[in-house]
Amino acid sequence: SEALGASTEFLTAEQLALINAASLANTDECHSIINQAGLESAAARPMYGIGDERLYPTVAAQAAVLAESIIANHPFEQGNKRTAYAAMQTFLAINGYILMANHEESFEFICGIACGKIGTTEAIAWVEGRTGALA
Repeated sequence: SEALGASTEFLTAEQLALINAASLANTDECHSIINQAGLESAAARPMYGIGDERLYPTVAAQAAVLAESIIANHPFEQGNKRTAYAAMQTFLAINGYILMANHEESFEFICGIACGKIGTTEAIAWVEGRTGALA
């Protein structure tokens, strides 16, 4: 597991808001934050730690709980699932990883979280099983 001082880059609430705005750019939907506390909580969850250890020790696990928290906290009026997926991909990329899943698998994953069929443990396992290092 990674120590709390490890050099993982995390997304801020402001960056998540920009990802939401971008995900809605070519739609008739408007970007609006309706749960600021939920947005800040989602941004913070991947950083949670106990003592010197991260609660979610891998970048893949952190990406999974980021997506899960955006979906559960519903911080935006529109595009929460799209934002969760884009944020997960962005988080992986800025930390040197890529999600290796096709559109159908990814859609089923995000919808599974949203409808409660996929919990935290399953979400982490799904992302960890589909994450590779960027070349």
